[in-house]
Amino acid sequence: MMKKLLSGSVLMFVLFSVLVTASGLGVAPANLKFENALKGVTTEKKIEIQNPGDQAISVSIGVTGDMKDWIKLSLDRIEVPGKGSVDVIVLLTPPSDKANLEYSSNINIRAESGGNVEGSGMGLLPGISSVVTATITDEEIVDGEVSKIITRDTYYGDPIKILIGFTNKGNIPIGPDIIVEIEKRGSGIVDSVEKKLEEIKPYSSKDYEIEIESDGKETDVFYRANVGVLIDGRVIEQKDGIMFKVLEKTISEKEGPKVWVGVLIAVIIVVSGFIVFYFLMRK
Repeated sequence: MMKKLLSGSVLMFVLFSVLVTASGLGVAPANLKFENALKGVTTEKKIEIQNPGDQAISVSIGVTGDMKDWIKLSLDRIEVPGKGSVDVIVLLTPPSDKANLEYSSNINIRAESGGNVEGSGMGLLPGISSVVTATITDEEIVDGEVSKIITRDTYYGDPIKILIGFTNKGNIPIGPDIIVEIEKRGSGIVDSVEKKLEEIKPYSSKDYEIEIESDGKETDVFYRANVGVLIDGRVIEQKDGIMFKVLEKTISEKEGPKVWVGVLIAVIIVVSGFIVFYFLMRK
């Protein structure tokens, strides 16, 4: 009797292992949350479908539950490469006539039969789900977070580039306002830029690149960038004293293409001369 039970357990384990291997899928996050989603406004997040196996897997993606008609996906069918992953954008737009409550749905990812899926004769293979929950509201929230403010040395004539990473933490589309001041020791502020940057959807992130002309700046001296990031007139991040240099271009950087053209012309002239000389000597 014990042998039969053990044999049955082993068989079930083997069958389960085969099914899991055949599906070969993962999803992150397993629980996707939308907090304070504003009615009538589209909020953007994403899930990552993962394939840890060696074979590519074709999958279908669908939504079930309370928010089936509120959620739109950037993809509903995709091939996930072996040892790879694919991002799927999840867009949520709560209708204006719904109560301010918490709602839930499932994003279902299913491996489908296909030439790239081992065991495709089984038809629809096992899959996984990401649980989506959303609390909806009719109150606007304006908030944001800065993940980075960085710059680096640049060559004279090339723009000074300042990279700003921003995440919209509110529930309406917003873009930050940027104030950049460039200081030189002993001279004070020598340049400044104010910009309103492109709006992004709630919960989404973007890297903005601010460009400032380097023309007129001195080379090989240190400058400092003071950067302020504001939303709705409120400073959410201030970073001062970011050091960088405007470098003078070397001869190779200024004249590199011209030099190579000159060398090529000289080589052609020399080779042509040898050819002419060779034929003259044969005569």
